[in-house]
Amino acid sequence: MLKIIPWVLIIILGGALYYFAIGRNSTPPPPEVNFASVVEKVEAMGKMQLVRYQISDAVEYIKPSGSRFIPDAKAMLIVAGEAIGCIDLAKVKQGDLVATDSTVMLTVPQPELCVFKVDHQKSKVYDTKFTRITGETKIVEEAFKKAESQIQKTAMENGILEETKKNAQLILKPMLEQLTGKKVVLNFAMPKESIEPK
Repeated sequence: MLKIIPWVLIIILGGALYYFAIGRNSTPPPPEVNFASVVEKVEAMGKMQLVRYQISDAVEYIKPSGSRFIPDAKAMLIVAGEAIGCIDLAKVKQGDLVATDSTVMLTVPQPELCVFKVDHQKSKVYDTKFTRITGETKIVEEAFKKAESQIQKTAMENGILEETKKNAQLILKPMLEQLTGKKVVLNFAMPKESIEPK
């Protein structure tokens, strides 16, 4: 038994020396990262953006408490946002293009409001009141959601779709003429409400 003890001590000391002299100073291996990426959908982006509206607004959002003893919750925001009018060229079908020796007649879809959103980096919460019961975060989120709907409404009321049509003639038509070397006549498809049976 006494003969085994020195060998055990040598092994322990050798292990300790290896750890402090070599193992401790060695670079640990990099962390292992495993990915299982799957492309779920590949979508052709055919929406040509033709008009961008920058919209700012001061919003006061009031949420009734439902009780005469509890004040209504309020949030006041300074909101900046944008709305973008575009034409979805991916919807153009083969029959929408008629070409002759000198002319190309193209029918494109009606313009649409493809983006309307709040720019949270440029927006700020000015003030909140009586939000303890409902929760300040919830009130602010609701206020921003209402502000986003207002951006959509403001853009539509200020003629963003008509502006998109004008810009299609100013931007898209010359671009197509340069590509084809022919005169381009740009028309818009009939609005859906005009062709649907009543």
